[in-house]
Amino acid sequence: MFWPALLVTFAAARAVFCCPPCLDQHAEQLLHDRLFQTNLRGPRWTGNENQNTLTAVVKTSMEIAGLSVETLNYTLFRWDPRWWSLSLKLKDGTTMGLPTTGYWPYSGDSGLRGVTAPVHDAGSFGLFPNQSADSGSLNLTGLPEGGSVLFFDNPRRDMISHPTCEIPNHEYRAARRATIHSPVTDYWGLCLLLSHIR
Repeated sequence: MFWPALLVTFAAARAVFCCPPCLDQHAEQLLHDRLFQTNLRGPRWTGNENQNTLTAVVKTSMEIAGLSVETLNYTLFRWDPRWWSLSLKLKDGTTMGLPTTGYWPYSGDSGLRGVTAPVHDAGSFGLFPNQSADSGSLNLTGLPEGGSVLFFDNPRRDMISHPTCEIPNHEYRAARRATIHSPVTDYWGLCLLLSHIR
């Protein structure tokens, strides 16, 4: 009786201690994003520590080369979150974590609860033959009154950092009136714009 009991105890202990902890896809993506953001500490947005470090290195290098450098300090009010994430809740109740490359620092604080809204597909961001942006190709009609998460395909890799700079003012104002606030992330050419919920 001793050996079977020992074998059962060993099997139970192995089941408890040897099986790796299991995360669902959303939790895995969230963990990956947190680790990535901890290591990276975000991109070099205007005025953040990464940008200040780069500016100091360039200034020092220029001074070593014999140049005189003057700087101008400017106070900038900006949303500067420690963490960010993006998830998609499917109709069957499944929540999926989406990869993100960064946040848009001037978009405003979405609060601890974040923003939840239906998704709106605005189509593809078109290009004219000279490769300039044709933002008229975006479908900004039929947006829900309460806000939405707008996404569109972005064929130009050079527009990833500031996609709204390519949207003409009259169309951007229309988008803002439709409660679109500003870009959150651009991942492999997919640009997402996050709206406020009123």
